[in-house]
Amino acid sequence: MLPQSAREVDFSSAEGKTGWSSYNQFETFRNTTASEIYDAAKVGLGDAGFSLRFADLNRGAVVGEHGMTMHDWNIIAGVYFRQYGSDTKVKVIVEGSKDIGFSGDVTSDGWAGKILRGTRQHLNRTKQAILKVNRSDIPTLNASNNKTRSNKPADKNQEARRRLIRLYTKGEISREEYDQMMKEIR
Repeated sequence: MLPQSAREVDFSSAEGKTGWSSYNQFETFRNTTASEIYDAAKVGLGDAGFSLRFADLNRGAVVGEHGMTMHDWNIIAGVYFRQYGSDTKVKVIVEGSKDIGFSGDVTSDGWAGKILRGTRQHLNRTKQAILKVNRSDIPTLNASNNKTRSNKPADKNQEARRRLIRLYTKGEISREEYDQMMKEIR
């Protein structure tokens, strides 16, 4: 039976397979609020194919159930979260009903990982990164303000090369004439 709230969950217990048909996985989301996790957990469950059973921000819990698969049925997953400062810890608990059958206990199918992946992807799509930039670090296009521009005199033959390229692209001189003149300019 899954906990009904995050208060009942030990966020420092073992991860992985923790019992017959029971799996736990943790993740800490940095600079993420409980409210953001609440929304993302519902999406994560949905992305993994779970239907929402109940969700309660105040209890720090989002619970869903998955239909029958080839190896298991009545899969229930709970996403529990608790905020610690600016971070939020998340624990996913997945349990399933089964009998021994031919394949034994194979419930997992990575359900906890799939739910966390969907949660993470939703947060990545919705959260914006803010980059602080010092405007003085950005070079301007205005030559009078541009301190990175060189004060070297322009190449004497630069204009001649430009004219030669224009003549060649317009078809007014052949490739051989172009190559010969370029050699002379250099």
